[in-house]
Amino acid sequence: MPPVDNHKGGWSVLHDLAYIFLVLAHGTDDDLNDTEVQVMLNKLQEWRPLDAPADMQSVLETAGDAYSMGEDGQRLKRSIDSVRKSLPREQRMAALNDLIKIANADGVFLDNEEDLINHLLSAWDVDPYANYGAHGSKE
Repeated sequence: MPPVDNHKGGWSVLHDLAYIFLVLAHGTDDDLNDTEVQVMLNKLQEWRPLDAPADMQSVLETAGDAYSMGEDGQRLKRSIDSVRKSLPREQRMAALNDLIKIANADGVFLDNEEDLINHLLSAWDVDPYANYGAHGSKE
């Protein structure tokens, strides 16, 4: 079951995922290229396959607006906590696999990206081997 937006027009767990995607893709190297953006949009679409691509663009833009106000450790903590509370373990594992794909989208897997992913493994209480192969489910 994909993340549900119970806040019509507001912030949802999908926005939290998008925010974390942005922190990983941009916050670790201060660069965000078209490939990374496309991978993030594709991954968001996988969470909500029946939604229009424009809806996923809107989610990413809304998360980007929050991110552009300055990466806030509190905002990141709230997003991490929201994902942990809102998604079952299988979906958290799937989210980690999305983050691995995003981290590799630019062809470079940075230490800072690995550090964030390792932090999420602990914060989301998922299998430390979740980043090897296609584990987890978005359903």
